[in-house]
Amino acid sequence: GINAEYGGSIDAERSNITNLVQAHDPKGKRTIFVLTKVDLAEKNMANPTRVKKILEGKLFPMKALGYFAVVTGRGPKEDSIDTIRAYEEDFFSRSKLFRSGAMRASQMSTNNLSLAVSDCFWK
Repeated sequence: GINAEYGGSIDAERSNITNLVQAHDPKGKRTIFVLTKVDLAEKNMANPTRVKKILEGKLFPMKALGYFAVVTGRGPKEDSIDTIRAYEEDFFSRSKLFRSGAMRASQMSTNNLSLAVSDCFWK
């Protein structure tokens, strides 16, 4: 499988990952798209349209089995997995992007991503 990750806080359209996925999995049968740092994207963005387009698979010229948004931590590298998970759950529970309809509940969180990876690649 291919895990295409984009940092939500950077200009992902300029990433080489889209070209690599297109070249190696043009039909999107082995790719799961992961938008990381969604908390930073929400903090720095006034309009949720861009995130919505990314998670609908409409912004990049590539296909994927699924599109997910995750939070990769608050910053301190010494944060435990439990601390990061709690931060992610708290963020998504109050997310303006989720409330605006830019994300579906099934697309949010590392837990949902893990379940999708398991379902897609280890049946």
